[in-house]
Amino acid sequence: MKLRILLAMLLFPILAHAESSALIISGAPGDEEHTKKYTAWTESTRLVLVGEMGFLPNRVIVLSNEKATQA
Repeated sequence: MKLRILLAMLLFPILAHAESSALIISGAPGDEEHTKKYTAWTESTRLVLVGEMGFLPNRVIVLSNEKATQA
């Protein structure tokens, strides 16, 4: 989880302004334990992008579970 946040902070600081977009893709986790972990990681990444990096909430798109595998 911390690695994901660190990567986001390193990769997006120059791009983080109102016109930037981010796409978070979280695949099918499998069991209930992993579902909770994936959901927490996805949400924490979204919160960092919006709260700390200045992305507009409507510019952060999350595809998870079945949405991540649709064509």
